[in-house]
Amino acid sequence: MEQWDALHAMLLYEILEMGVAPVDESESWKRKRRTKGLKSPFLSKMTQCFSRSYLESHDAALLPAPDAHGSWVKWAVTETARRTIFLANIVNFFSNRDFESGRQSPYYEPLNDELIMKMPLPCNQALWSARTEDEWRKASQMATPTSPAGSPGTTDPFSTFAAAAGAGAGGPHIPVGEQLPNTHQQPSLKVLFSKFAKDYLRANFATNAGFADSNELRSFIILCALEQFS
Repeated sequence: MEQWDALHAMLLYEILEMGVAPVDESESWKRKRRTKGLKSPFLSKMTQCFSRSYLESHDAALLPAPDAHGSWVKWAVTETARRTIFLANIVNFFSNRDFESGRQSPYYEPLNDELIMKMPLPCNQALWSARTEDEWRKASQMATPTSPAGSPGTTDPFSTFAAAAGAGAGGPHIPVGEQLPNTHQQPSLKVLFSKFAKDYLRANFATNAGFADSNELRSFIILCALEQFS
């Protein structure tokens, strides 16, 4: 837990320093942007240490999809760990990027790109907002194939991509917006990038990216990855 707290604090500090403009021009000397990437090696090593220790103590649970019949507590901890690593990767990449030239700082050290590409993306909002194991299981059951299309709890647009990504390369095209049942399992960035053109993904997720809920966060992670792994 102390590792989590330290890493979260470091990430918040780094985010606050990313391109904050001065409110008053006379105070601009107080807000001079530090040289990009000076803290990058430290942040990178903190995140790598966190991910390694988590993988060692949780039997590589960052990579397998959660078990629908498993423990809600274990699922929540694993989901939180993955989100932390996704965020650390985003901060590490963009805090070392020159947006004018599109180049990375010489201080930039990639995190575990293979892990980032293979981890399941964040779950939908219905599962993430559950506060008890009973709520969590009910949120899962509401998205079973027997649920009528369009009913509450089945309207996660990302499920369209998840289902299509799980189909074979020759599978039928699934229109964006078609209602599909939500599941625990989310595809990875690697699977999405192998199934869909990046311009197509960018066009579909750009309008729903943010931090308001889990679905927006997932879209934000995808957009950032499109920039990083283009």
